[in-house]
Amino acid sequence: MKRKPGIFRFKQFSIDQSADGFKVGTDGVLLGAWAELKQAEKVLDVGTGTGLIALMLAQRFSDVFIDAVEINSSSAFYAQKNFEASPWRSRLNLIEGDVNDCLEINEGALYHHIISNPPFFSAGTLPEIDHQKSARHQGSLHLNQLLKLSQKLLQPSGLLSLVLPIGEFERFQEMVRSTGFSESRICFVRTKKDKPVSRVLIELILDCEFLTNEQTNEIVMQLEQRNAYTPLYYEMVRDFYLKL
Repeated sequence: MKRKPGIFRFKQFSIDQSADGFKVGTDGVLLGAWAELKQAEKVLDVGTGTGLIALMLAQRFSDVFIDAVEINSSSAFYAQKNFEASPWRSRLNLIEGDVNDCLEINEGALYHHIISNPPFFSAGTLPEIDHQKSARHQGSLHLNQLLKLSQKLLQPSGLLSLVLPIGEFERFQEMVRSTGFSESRICFVRTKKDKPVSRVLIELILDCEFLTNEQTNEIVMQLEQRNAYTPLYYEMVRDFYLKL
């Protein structure tokens, strides 16, 4: 079968990513495979792009209903298309617009879990020709805005999960300390054992009274030989990637 351009195929769903920006990337796959929804019933995916993380969560957790908000109209179009083509279309709801509108749309109902693969930009400047970065930056939230909005949108025992480059992590921790959130799970990610940490997977809990214990660990993705995953990473992604 000839592979269609712009289509990224997983075992149980496909991502049509024909528009500029929001291509399938390792960060989104990591977060979608790592996040634990812990008896969540209603989840919000902030900045869903073309719907990757929402679709991964729908596959992993059969009782979860997911609102996926996306402000970029082109990406929202493809996210809706990808949701409708999936087996979980009845549990996936695309909201094209601003995350600030979610509370009004839900008539005050709060979420059990918010998840986001946020843009990585501390400053407001961007390379002129990089369409993917430009699309991700358009209408994007700064991390402190994401924290403040999540405080309004989460139930007291609610969780916020996200992935960040290691260079943003220390600054983000300072923001967390100024809010009501507490760190509940932290996972440092290396591409290989001898490489420095490149990404951090973070789970925050809104009310520390619901925090049982903080967990910190590390994931190494690849073995030394070419195209070989470590056992831990293999177990995380085996239900998604076609060739595993």
